[in-house]
Amino acid sequence: MATTEVQHPGDQHEIPSYEAHASVATLKDRIKHHYDLASDYYYSLWGQHIHHGFFRRDGESKEEAQVNLINYLLEISRLPKEARVLDVGCGIGGTSRFLAKEHGCAVTGITISGRQVEIAKRLTLEDKAAPPMREGSDLLSYDGKGAVRFLELDAEKMRERFSPAEGRPGETFDCVWISEALSHLPDKPLFFSSSFAVLAAGGSSRLVIADWFKAPGLSAEQEAADIQPIEDGMLLPKLCTADDYVRMAEEAGFKTLQAPIDISKDVAKTCTAPGLQRLLVPFVCALIAFLAYGSQWLFANAPDLAPGPLTRSETYVFNGLVCCLWWTYYKAVTVDPGRYVFPPDLLSKLRNKDKSRDKGSSDNKDGDSDGEDAELEPEPDSTVDAYGRRRWCRKCAAPKPPRAHHCKTCGRCVPRMDHHCPWTANCVSLQSFPHFLRFLAYANLSLWALLYHVGRRFRGLWDARHLPAYLGPSAPQLALLTAVALAGGCAALALGILLATTVKGWLFNITMIESWELERHEAVLERLPGYRADSDGDGDGGWWRGGQAVEPVEFPYDVGIFANMVQAMGTRNVLLWFWPFAGGPAVAPAVVPAGGPGEATPTTAMMMPTGTGWRYEENGLNDREGMWPPVDPDKVRNARLWRRRQREMAAEEARQTSYRDPEEEREAFRRRQERDLMRWRGARGRILGEFEEVPEYEDEQDYDYDYGSEDRRRGAGGGRWGMVALDEGKSGWVNADGEKLGDYGVDEEAEFDDRPVVARDSPSPPPMRADSEHGDQDDEEVPLAELIRRRKVLKKDGEDT
Repeated sequence: MATTEVQHPGDQHEIPSYEAHASVATLKDRIKHHYDLASDYYYSLWGQHIHHGFFRRDGESKEEAQVNLINYLLEISRLPKEARVLDVGCGIGGTSRFLAKEHGCAVTGITISGRQVEIAKRLTLEDKAAPPMREGSDLLSYDGKGAVRFLELDAEKMRERFSPAEGRPGETFDCVWISEALSHLPDKPLFFSSSFAVLAAGGSSRLVIADWFKAPGLSAEQEAADIQPIEDGMLLPKLCTADDYVRMAEEAGFKTLQAPIDISKDVAKTCTAPGLQRLLVPFVCALIAFLAYGSQWLFANAPDLAPGPLTRSETYVFNGLVCCLWWTYYKAVTVDPGRYVFPPDLLSKLRNKDKSRDKGSSDNKDGDSDGEDAELEPEPDSTVDAYGRRRWCRKCAAPKPPRAHHCKTCGRCVPRMDHHCPWTANCVSLQSFPHFLRFLAYANLSLWALLYHVGRRFRGLWDARHLPAYLGPSAPQLALLTAVALAGGCAALALGILLATTVKGWLFNITMIESWELERHEAVLERLPGYRADSDGDGDGGWWRGGQAVEPVEFPYDVGIFANMVQAMGTRNVLLWFWPFAGGPAVAPAVVPAGGPGEATPTTAMMMPTGTGWRYEENGLNDREGMWPPVDPDKVRNARLWRRRQREMAAEEARQTSYRDPEEEREAFRRRQERDLMRWRGARGRILGEFEEVPEYEDEQDYDYDYGSEDRRRGAGGGRWGMVALDEGKSGWVNADGEKLGDYGVDEEAEFDDRPVVARDSPSPPPMRADSEHGDQDDEEVPLAELIRRRKVLKKDGEDT
């Protein structure tokens, strides 16, 4: 059956009758229109790879599984590096970029959607792994690797596009790659013959396919009940079996290198929990349509439901609010939450530094660094916060700017992440917060208007309660009115609470994640006076009893109500704050340090970029900037726990070794006496250093908590002394509502995977602390006069501040 209308160059081909449903005569037009509209939503939902994932192990994320599928296809196809690849149905270019960067291929990606080409080119330019596009060329070359370009082209026209023509040489490829796109093509035999035509002659060329197939041997009833709804819903022609693909490929001239492999079980996890979340956006759309248009239909078609249909002014106002609701919800769903694109010099130096530390830690457990590593040490105000922790995301392999968190659903660090909202399938962040706030505002206004109209109808029913039933609305109309009232009331209550909490965070410039962190910090301070870590059986007497005080930290980003609102909305124009078509702030492009990439010194190249999303104004209530988020003492004291474990192991080893003679036993008793005497004398002499400044911190690899030899801890040898590690381990603390950090969408493994830090080496050992290797010192062993002196010092410091 021939197509009735030609709107795309690729539609010149006929759609065979055996390949298309009677209701999709213009199937390719519908597919193109669908992806032009939905690609932004798919990007926010799927990420760069709009295909399913191949889960090799438990616990893998969707993004890791999607890359696994690409690597699996590379593995079974044995595609050589630096091959010329035609990526058919490339989508937004995720696979094309991966093949170019990781496999060194020269990739041409084609798609029928012009919008997907735009997104693919934008994401490639934002990748910053390639120089800017050359003028007059659509090719993007990765430095020392492959290249990629994107074309809007119907796959069934690729033979004509890449064949020699007047004024244009022909092109051939070493591989045709098509992943989850062949099922969309109406004329599959034409695709196989066109693929054979554009492949270079020789035995090394290949066709790589990953697609959906129907099971063989289905009955007509099974086809109608199970397969046809999928074909109609996903704009697919008749699905084929894997054997059908093999037959069509061999008829086109191909030879089978790898028989079809069924990986259905390995990709099924892609559609489990995330699949349920994807249903929430259509559910919200259905709810809006039901409440907005179902109610108006009821008011217009139930004349006995007083006061009757809406007036013209009521109709205009209500539908105007609904239109604003639709638009703001669309923006809340599709606006990219933002991403950090680092300068190549900065990112490469930091990643090389990361690798060198990993290598150094495996070779030298003492953590000593050579001169080259010390040269790349970052400035204190660049990637290291006020506590000496280096904010580094291991999953992104990049620094983590302030207020950023790694979202486990979006798979990247999100600027000023508030939370990941399942109802919008998007992160509420620096870039999407204005749209989310407007959506909540118009949703509440629309619901209040709806409930006002519904309430008037219920009031009319109450006034007419004494009249005969046949004078009132019918039972189905009453049931629909009740359903609208219940659904609208529940939605208004939930969205009203969410709007109140969102406005509170807007006014005080605090995100939901930061509210959780603030509540955790307040809980730490509340339990400070009587807290003892050994109360739960896994500590040795409290984190701060070793001389380390828990420093109260004020929330630093509340800079005034109006300034907070301006910062969140990206403009000082109040009229634009709730204008549905207004925009919002965007992450500023990263600026290469002064002097240019080739002239930047190691120190300046390590500096974090500045601008919107990279730095945030602080209110100055703390002693220094960069103190947020505060450290949880439960994690910091793990270092002391490991020291105690080492002492316990040494003691156990000593107990297992029996003394050979009484002389050795007396010698051991004498050594214990000497240690007791040293500890008693040290308690009187080492107090003076307790109120001194905290030394600088440096990043150090010490994951195995190997604190070196006894001589090193005493300061002998290389001059190291008093190593104290801060373990940013996964937090199990829950707030008053029983919420963990992961409940806000944060990837806790990435969130708490910052490097430990250690005190910078001192030329001479500072005064010994009570948690030194001689043992912990209880307050009972400190003289009373010294305790009084400490209290006076603390009181005086409080008056000075």
